[in-house]
Amino acid sequence: LTEDEIKEFALTNQITIKSMGNVRPINRFDQLGLTSTIMEILNELNFINPTPIQKIATPAIMSGQDIIGVAKTGSGKTLAFILPAMRHIVANLPQKNIKKTNQTPIALILTPTRELALQIFKDCKLFLKNLNLRGVCCYGGSNISSQIAELKRGAELIVSTPGRLIDLLTSNGGRVTNLSEVSFLVLDEADRMFDMGFEPQIMKIIKSTREDKQTCLFSATFAKKIEILARKILHHPVEIVVGGGRSIVSDTITQRVLLVKQEEKFWKLLKILGDFMNSELNNTKKILIFCSTQERCDQLLKQVLEKGYSCLSIHGGKEQVDRDGAIQDFKNGNVSILIATSVAARGLDVKDLSIVINYDAPNHLEDYVHRVGRTGRAGQLGIAYTFVTPEEDRSANDISKALIMSKNVVPKEIDDLAKAFKEKAKEGKVKYSFGFGGKGLEKLDEIRQNTKKLERKLHGEEDLPDNSQQEKSTAVSTPKVTNEGSHVDNNDNGEHDSSLPSDLDFEVIDGPIPNKLDSSQFHCKIPINDLPQKVRVLLSQEYPSIIEATSVSITTKGTFVAPDTSPPDGEEKLHIIVESDNKMDVIHAVSLIKESIISGIKENEEEEVRRSKQHAPGRYTV
Repeated sequence: LTEDEIKEFALTNQITIKSMGNVRPINRFDQLGLTSTIMEILNELNFINPTPIQKIATPAIMSGQDIIGVAKTGSGKTLAFILPAMRHIVANLPQKNIKKTNQTPIALILTPTRELALQIFKDCKLFLKNLNLRGVCCYGGSNISSQIAELKRGAELIVSTPGRLIDLLTSNGGRVTNLSEVSFLVLDEADRMFDMGFEPQIMKIIKSTREDKQTCLFSATFAKKIEILARKILHHPVEIVVGGGRSIVSDTITQRVLLVKQEEKFWKLLKILGDFMNSELNNTKKILIFCSTQERCDQLLKQVLEKGYSCLSIHGGKEQVDRDGAIQDFKNGNVSILIATSVAARGLDVKDLSIVINYDAPNHLEDYVHRVGRTGRAGQLGIAYTFVTPEEDRSANDISKALIMSKNVVPKEIDDLAKAFKEKAKEGKVKYSFGFGGKGLEKLDEIRQNTKKLERKLHGEEDLPDNSQQEKSTAVSTPKVTNEGSHVDNNDNGEHDSSLPSDLDFEVIDGPIPNKLDSSQFHCKIPINDLPQKVRVLLSQEYPSIIEATSVSITTKGTFVAPDTSPPDGEEKLHIIVESDNKMDVIHAVSLIKESIISGIKENEEEEVRRSKQHAPGRYTV
């Protein structure tokens, strides 16, 4: 392309390019100098015209430069780095002994979620097969033994999540595989990996690769953390920003934001589902429904099934095999409705997904963009519905920004709600949120009261009226911070919560963990050995959502020992370590963990009450 054509191309597609050098955009894939095999695969997949991000990013990567690629969801970022990755591997094979069974990887693609890793690996499979290359997809929640066996057989390409890759690199004394020959590295959805607390793992992995490697960083948003990461790991990168560089919803998506009372949400959902089933789209199209929590996801699944609709659900609390099966059934058209938490919001590419419904409003702008971005992909049209309750003024503020940035009209009731939030922010009553946030501890007092009532019923006592002389207030307050450490203490009088074990400590320590390399600046050690088993299980199911909400790292350490028993020499009792370089993130995470523990104790006591009723006096038992 000529200079004038490049300028016109950039202006038409709202593209900002920095440090491009002599590299020129392309109009057709055959201008890339790809092998005939790769061109045949592209024709077989019916990839004729490159998307804007592919036109500019693919030749830039093939020129050997580091790049930052920012584009809307569904814009074709994946193919933009798969094609250069395949050519890079093929070009570097003659320098290696390809007959070795323990072939070390040449290219590495890191993703934040299992679903995205599987999606990218699926896109790579056809290229790998036809080019006689080997690849392995590594992710948590599945059998690590099979992944170790595949890596030992050798692989030129690894697609992995950061956590599982660290596990594999440290397995068998580091003899499973190594990254010493990785010369092509891709970080896909990099901002999401940081939101999920993967920064320590990512930096360790990068240090294990070749110093002269080429690094490609892709994301749908251009957050500040991406700029910081780029300065750390990229060398004079080409910056390619499609669509203005901010979180913009694709113009192929029709956005409909509705102000709905909480109790009316389900009936509004049924109306949308009914209209969909009666339309001509019913036989070929699909619906994806997002909920904010695992509990809400399961609850809504039950309600929708009771109304006669065939649907499935996925969230972080389900086994990986169940999640994979549900996604596969959804893609194959066995069911047309899938209910999910944000675990499916990134990278999930489902053909003929025509409608996305945010049953619970996203709590962050980027989350909204990526949720609705599951539809309207690859030039197809889609519709995104979002339910906002009158209490969700913070969400209304973020969604209104997304509507304005994508040049859509903001509904009056949503605009009024957003303006009300801005007024509160000006008065200092609320603060703007940056990143994925949680709901805090607003229901903690109610949980305590219910727990005490259950205890009285369990012991046959009468419910006592609330009396300020008999019972001190247990109102929730914000965590207190001290110079020595930060105690997440929600009682103004300093007393320990009656519903928690007396030895449970929530102190946030200022300083790295002793004798631990690459430890974060702030951490909290929480003993969980003496919690009931049911509470420990429920708590572990909440880790993914807490990590997503706070960007901390949560690690389980120690060995479980029976009550009144000492652990083996050199071992500690079972505990978890919460760590981050941001003190407030650790405090926030610890508060959410405390809430989860209290909620688990309540559920455990409710179960004991049910069991006691089954063995009430006067009944025969065997």
